[in-house]
Amino acid sequence: MANADLDELLAAVLPFAHKLLSADGGFFPFAATMDAEGSMAAKSYELDEAEAQPERVLYALMESVREETAEAEMRAVALCWDARIQAGENDDAEELTDAVAVALEHVGGEALEVFIPYGPGTDADGELAITFGEAMAAERRPSLFAGTDLDEDGFGFQVEEREDDGPDDG
Repeated sequence: MANADLDELLAAVLPFAHKLLSADGGFFPFAATMDAEGSMAAKSYELDEAEAQPERVLYALMESVREETAEAEMRAVALCWDARIQAGENDDAEELTDAVAVALEHVGGEALEVFIPYGPGTDADGELAITFGEAMAAERRPSLFAGTDLDEDGFGFQVEEREDDGPDDG
């Protein structure tokens, strides 16, 4: 990435996502922010158990981040969620694969969406582990900072509804 702040945020959220995937097989959306001095903070959002679906948590977290950027000087934000993406090399691919999705945005206007496919594999010791595939990134329209316009879908990207709505309880 061209922006060091976004690189730093991505480097901070990916190990945490990996830890959650390894422990629970999935995770609810979370965020990270970088203030004007470069300090980072993790953010989560809890809804009542009846409302705690990953998509609802993500949208509530997005609103919370937008409100925070209006109240405090932020340099960059990252939203991270467990996603399903097309696995093929063309848009006609019907197969979906699990991926960590990260929306990154800088106060200067740079906005990216990064997808890192994941699945079962083995670690350096030959033990079963979650492994990440090759990251894919694309520019997106800025929408996470207060003052940016929201489109009719809300935040410039859509969340694929998962059949397994979040981490296992057991």
